[in-house]
Amino acid sequence: HGAIGIHYLGFMKLARGARKRVAIKGFFEPLSDRKVKLYRNAIRRLHAVGAPIIKIGFVKMKLPDTTPSTATEKWVQVSELWGSARGSKFLPNDYMKYYEKEDTLELKKKMVLAYTKIARAGLRPQPDVLGVLKNKKDVRIIDLDMLVERLSKLTEHRLTDIAWSLKKCIAHCASPSELEVLNAYAYNHAGDMLRPFLK
Repeated sequence: HGAIGIHYLGFMKLARGARKRVAIKGFFEPLSDRKVKLYRNAIRRLHAVGAPIIKIGFVKMKLPDTTPSTATEKWVQVSELWGSARGSKFLPNDYMKYYEKEDTLELKKKMVLAYTKIARAGLRPQPDVLGVLKNKKDVRIIDLDMLVERLSKLTEHRLTDIAWSLKKCIAHCASPSELEVLNAYAYNHAGDMLRPFLK
């Protein structure tokens, strides 16, 4: 169980009868067609700027915890499975609260780059949307739920708000001695539209 839905293990049928394990997320509050469009728009924006997002999509299906005779198809989120019987390939969520004490600057740069690309996509980055791989060498965007609520036109006010969120994420993962370096790293990768709002 998550905050807004239930996760299932599923299988995707591929060509020639092959199957691939996937993660399926059913939502407590059914997704509307409009909300799915917001998710898909966010995914397209993130792909357009090369953000490190896991493979993810939306399909309609009947969930296993519903009564078969009355069940209706609902939108679910399907994503690649980052784990096995041995557990997830990502560090636990509570790890994110403490990583600044021990992680290398190179990993923090990858985190800042991911946050910056989220911002370049016109979305407000949030600290908890990233997952850190257990080898502590890379990150992925694993949570879209906090991003799709914040889609809007890129007005000056909007860009100011996005830049503020980006700075907050950087401060969240940087030690005081690293803050200047990581702010400069984000500035250099921010793109022409966002960069003026990071000064």
